[in-house]
Amino acid sequence: MPATQDKLHLVYTSDVHYVLFTEVSIRSAYVKAARPENLVTHVFDCGIPDADWDAFAKRLEATLPTPPHLVRHRIDMTRYQALRMWKGRSLATYTRLSPASILSNLDWILFVDGDTLFMDDPEVLLASRNENAALVGYLDTEAEENFKRPWYAEHGRVLLERKGPYVCCGVVLMNLKWFREHDAEARCLQLMEECPDAPFVDQDVLNIVCAGHTAILPEGWGTYGFLYWKHPIAYYKCIHYTGVVPWAQGFSWRVGYLDIAAVWVYSARALMGLPIRDLVRKPLWQWTLGRAYTRLMGAAMACASALPIVGRRFMRYRALFFTRAERRRFYSPKYWEHKGR
Repeated sequence: MPATQDKLHLVYTSDVHYVLFTEVSIRSAYVKAARPENLVTHVFDCGIPDADWDAFAKRLEATLPTPPHLVRHRIDMTRYQALRMWKGRSLATYTRLSPASILSNLDWILFVDGDTLFMDDPEVLLASRNENAALVGYLDTEAEENFKRPWYAEHGRVLLERKGPYVCCGVVLMNLKWFREHDAEARCLQLMEECPDAPFVDQDVLNIVCAGHTAILPEGWGTYGFLYWKHPIAYYKCIHYTGVVPWAQGFSWRVGYLDIAAVWVYSARALMGLPIRDLVRKPLWQWTLGRAYTRLMGAAMACASALPIVGRRFMRYRALFFTRAERRRFYSPKYWEHKGR
């Protein structure tokens, strides 16, 4: 393994619309790292103007606990022009198929989506590298339901045969050496062109090509944000905000504004110094009232769940809300101060 692999190489893909979210994730990784000097961050630039990039890089270098090792990789998006747009507007997701050729000097990376938030030291994931695994990711808890779609019976039978776990690629260790030895990038791109209607596009294709060579990250790493009803906030090591969009969440009379989404908002305020109204894209009074409603509902459910006989009916609903101790800890700016400061 090359000497550069003593460090953890984080890889993000972004265009101009995703820079803010990517920056929050990067900052959270650095402040949670016990040794931030051991992190190297690569950004696959899929359309970031130079002025936006320069401002982004200067902010990181000026404010992080150690000057970030930040590397920009301009991506020629024409290599993906034969593929369909993800969600009808972007090809950037397909860069996840190509790090083995883009980062030809590396054997291992941690590919990270921008809609993530590190709650623990990312460097601990170096211990999860497995030479026999091509992908080491979060076990996709929704895969069994997804496999009922007819596409998998026609094109993804290897997944139905359960040749290794189906992993989410939002937070995933990638063995680039394995990818090169098995010509995996070319195989993925060919499969994408042959089967352009894969339900989860690059993730489905990666799991098919790497079948039999996938493994699972330790608990809490890359766990879906929408599983907040199942896992307490302290369980999460890196939140993947799929199914929950903190910067565009709507108010619900059932819960108000979700507590787990508020973690991202308050972390972004602490890490970036931006006002809440800019982070949630709504007036501050609206956010404040919605959050007050959330606390009120949480208190009501705590009382209801303590009632004899009928209390058990409210226990699962109660799990949607943070306790007072959880709010004080995870919403505090001190939680986002680097340990070495």
